[in-house]
Amino acid sequence: MLCRNKECPTHAFHPNQTGNAGTSDADARRKHRIEKTFRQRLFSEIRNKVNSLPGDKVTRIVAHAMWRRVGGDSKRALLKAAGHDVPRESIEQFGDRLLEKAGPVEVGRMLVCMAIADELMMPLSQAAKPETMLKLADVYGIEIKTIRDVVRNERKPGSKQKRNHTKAHPAAWPHFFRNESTTNYSLKGAVYV
Repeated sequence: MLCRNKECPTHAFHPNQTGNAGTSDADARRKHRIEKTFRQRLFSEIRNKVNSLPGDKVTRIVAHAMWRRVGGDSKRALLKAAGHDVPRESIEQFGDRLLEKAGPVEVGRMLVCMAIADELMMPLSQAAKPETMLKLADVYGIEIKTIRDVVRNERKPGSKQKRNHTKAHPAAWPHFFRNESTTNYSLKGAVYV
């Protein structure tokens, strides 16, 4: 047998549809307001205690918090760029272990890398500049133009960059370069125009 009593605290369709819905909502709002005020005051107290560069313990806490906030694909790109090829399933744990065992210089390096991790990801649809990377390169005295020139002139082993693409007829290209429905072609591979 089904209970169809809308006032029943056990079987009501929604728990807040009971007769005391107003008091539970009021309680939830009151708890939320108290928690919000508590967090704001705690934030203020922590902010006021930071009078100099944070020590090792604080830096590690901040690094762990930043690691949790970095997106999954950015974490993978960050670790891959740092020379760690880690399977997707264990990226989170690997980063945590890395931060726990790292020395102060490595923790600082990870903080900088986490700050620019999302700039490693470069979607085809967006041509945004890596602003933070460029600012850091300026601070560290890195020659951006030199790196860009080296990358442009770099050849992959076995690549056929010298090949003249103007003579190739689009029908001769592999099928994944061609959008069969409109017969427009794209050199981006998976991106159809």
